[in-house]
Amino acid sequence: TIVAVWGKWAQNSWAREQQYLATLWDLNEAEKDRSQRADFSGSVRPSHVDRNITELHYDGKRKTLRMSVSWLITVSFCCVDFFFVVTWLNLWDGKMNQLAGIVHALIVQVFTQVFNLLAEGLTDAENHQFQSDYYDSYLAKNFIFQFVNQYMGFFFLTIKQQYTKDGCGDQDCVGMLRKHLQTTLVTLVIVQAF
Repeated sequence: TIVAVWGKWAQNSWAREQQYLATLWDLNEAEKDRSQRADFSGSVRPSHVDRNITELHYDGKRKTLRMSVSWLITVSFCCVDFFFVVTWLNLWDGKMNQLAGIVHALIVQVFTQVFNLLAEGLTDAENHQFQSDYYDSYLAKNFIFQFVNQYMGFFFLTIKQQYTKDGCGDQDCVGMLRKHLQTTLVTLVIVQAF
């Protein structure tokens, strides 16, 4: 009976904790914010539900075009970022030092700040009708870009470094990556503090 009581208590505690976190992180699908954005623009047409009520509608083809252009710009910016980071890392040809890590962190921070402004403008230009759709689009753009911006330099170092002329000093690519990662993260913390 002790195990049964404990099992029921653990199950109830877990369900309560799960519901609390879902509410805290706004993950309840039923409670999604389906309010119309004030910035939404469209043409006034009769509602599909009740012809006596008028609603704002936006043409599906134009929305698709705006979304496509927005994502094309996002992917292009990711490519530019990747090009800058790879070019910077290739300049050192396997002889990475602390200066390379510091400048890499500054490149990451500058691209992050520029893209934060760009992502907001792109998401505004997509003309989302509902606030939840706006947030989802903004977060998707930021997730894709931040993955490229924050991690691709380290992936590139991990994969490419061992094949350079000098290789990984003392055959320790992980050690080299660890030093570069430490320098980069400390620099990012210092830059973000100001």
